[in-house]
Amino acid sequence: MTATAEYAALLTEIRPEVIRSEASYQRTLKRVETLMERSHRSSAENKMLALLAALIEEYEDSREPIGDSTPLAVLRELMAARGMSIADLGRLLGSSGLASQICAGKRGLSKANIAKLAAHFHTNPSVFLNA
Repeated sequence: MTATAEYAALLTEIRPEVIRSEASYQRTLKRVETLMERSHRSSAENKMLALLAALIEEYEDSREPIGDSTPLAVLRELMAARGMSIADLGRLLGSSGLASQICAGKRGLSKANIAKLAAHFHTNPSVFLNA
């Protein structure tokens, strides 16, 4: 079976759609989990996984807009989503002590830090600014 035919078969089997309810969200999460558990995914399965992840992200963003969070909460969420530790943040910012202070809420983000974070996380710098 070609990759295109396999993807078409997956689309027919899974029938992805815009998530509009908690039940649909949970079903989609379960489908992602099932695909993630496969040790050797085909390119069609990876394509489906990307589609489902995009649908989940859209739903989550509509339910809990990131713009309503504090800069520190945004940073923590982005770090968690990427499996980053405070040590990783320290390497990014150039100082492990600074990273620890920021994560503990003892120090705010400078303009230089915000620029580095925005570039690293591919996001708008405004998400790291206080309202």
